[in-house]
Amino acid sequence: DGATVTFAFSWKVWETSEVKVILRLISDGSETVLTEGTGASSYSVTLSSELPSAGSITTVTTYSNLYEIVIKAAFPYIQEVDYGEGDKFPAKSHEEALDRGVRLSQQFTEQFGRSLLFPESTTLEDVELPEISASNAGFFLGVNSAGSAIQWAEPTDLGNLTSHDEGQRESIHQNMLADLVADTNTSSPGMGLVAPAAEVATGNEATKIVSPLGLASVWQYDTIQVPAGSLRPSQNNAGTQNIQEYSTDPNEATTTRDYVEFGTVDPEDPAAYDVTLWMPETWDQTTLKAKFSWMASYETFLAVGSAIAIGIQTKAYNAGSPIAVNWSTPPIYVTDTVTNQASDTEEETAASANISSSVSDSTNRIDLRITRDNSISNNATAEVWLTQLLLQFKRNKQVTGW
Repeated sequence: DGATVTFAFSWKVWETSEVKVILRLISDGSETVLTEGTGASSYSVTLSSELPSAGSITTVTTYSNLYEIVIKAAFPYIQEVDYGEGDKFPAKSHEEALDRGVRLSQQFTEQFGRSLLFPESTTLEDVELPEISASNAGFFLGVNSAGSAIQWAEPTDLGNLTSHDEGQRESIHQNMLADLVADTNTSSPGMGLVAPAAEVATGNEATKIVSPLGLASVWQYDTIQVPAGSLRPSQNNAGTQNIQEYSTDPNEATTTRDYVEFGTVDPEDPAAYDVTLWMPETWDQTTLKAKFSWMASYETFLAVGSAIAIGIQTKAYNAGSPIAVNWSTPPIYVTDTVTNQASDTEEETAASANISSSVSDSTNRIDLRITRDNSISNNATAEVWLTQLLLQFKRNKQVTGW
């Protein structure tokens, strides 16, 4: 701690030489054995007058808290008691010899506790460690191929595949590139590379990105859900385009705004709805696609096999023009075939429509108009309920989608 120099030990010794002091650097565990004496790396031992005795050691140098002081017993492996023929039984020296034997046993136990041992149930015998020499510097211990002995093993440099492929390293690398479909975007199983093969081969770390095939395109897309309650009946004046008026009559379905009535059988029912969206700056306008969800109203009978055509128009924002002007024409229609007669809550989802051709790239604001095609046969004018609009678009420089 930068102040303490005297450290006590509790076991009894007969000589100051039976104490071993180790200076340990905490950060890396390196050890230095100190010596008894007066030098900078030395210590002194203090015992009581009556031996054997516990005591303390005092270091010459004051060590900081970066170090630990380890004090251990260092009893000599000798037997000094001499029993002379005809002498009286030397009770005191005999007891000292027994005590020394026990101390040595404790010393061995401490040493064995730091050793690598086979399990007690092992059948192995006479297993030896190989000799250490300069020729196996950097090697590690391993088991031989027969599983019968311990030998030195050479680490394999993972940066050099020659030892693994018997000289076929380059062909293996090329096969890996082919397997990863580096420069294509296919539906084959396995992995796909965002970077082209040339970039991977040259090791351009800035572009060498590997991702599971298919997931890359999923991560590159955003989807926006527009619930029916966010739609507004089509307006003709830009100044009122943000006004959304819905009936407050609790008997009318539009009060809930979970869906909106969408048809031409009733002049009061709007035939088109508008919505204005602010798109993220990263969106790729050429990939905008739309899907619609609708259901039959509770009062409408729709024959199985009949057709419902829903279209979409787009225009970029222009503050100086009425909202009814400059819509992309004609609308892009998708036709959905009815599969459920006068359904209760089952949804019919129209096929996707790519509306990229009508989107201007001059602004991140886009106006959408959802309309009905009343020129086709069957149920062109039947009332349905529009429940939601889904928009999907790709972030910049992506290549796949719905």
